[in-house]
Amino acid sequence: MIAVAGDYRWTDQIVEAKVKLTSEPGKAGVFARVRDLENYYFLYLDGGSNIVLRKRVDNSSNDVMKVKVETQQGVWYTLKLSVRGEMLEGYLDGKLLVSGSDASVKTGGIGVGTAECTAQFDDVTVRN
Repeated sequence: MIAVAGDYRWTDQIVEAKVKLTSEPGKAGVFARVRDLENYYFLYLDGGSNIVLRKRVDNSSNDVMKVKVETQQGVWYTLKLSVRGEMLEGYLDGKLLVSGSDASVKTGGIGVGTAECTAQFDDVTVRN
């Protein structure tokens, strides 16, 4: 499930939110350049073992980068996804952990969402 906001003409953006997984396993995180449900960038925690930077283009998903991290259910974490030009950067609690380059999705709104779990979100911000 994805909750989307913003202007679909936005290009460069930084989306940040506090995220707390309330069930596991599953994925919870922030989205950038959401054009539709088939085209976006997604930074998420996957149930306690990884932070993943993923792209979805024409309804096909691929990991840009994945790093092992230890997180716990019921704890607040801050996720930040920076998308500037082709540069993608993902932060967990202020630390850059995943990055990559991709030019597939050029514009879109922002969002927060989950897959196969429940989560809480707070303090969602976006800036360019």
